[in-house]
Amino acid sequence: MSDTTYQTFQHYGTAAQRAAFVPNPAVGIQPIYIWFETDTGDTYLYDTSWHLLSSSGVVVTTFHPFLTMGG
Repeated sequence: MSDTTYQTFQHYGTAAQRAAFVPNPAVGIQPIYIWFETDTGDTYLYDTSWHLLSSSGVVVTTFHPFLTMGG
């Protein structure tokens, strides 16, 4: 069965549930999946694989001073 409902594209659950989720978009559409992990507080985006968007832990991405206000 292909993914055709909005609730499938924005979802929440545990890290184990996200790992077990296999996106299967309907033919002809290219959705972006967003998953919030209830046990870790992390948010992921899926296009062709899962990408960490935000984490409840320490920020690992550093910003160039040019991108900060007054930097």
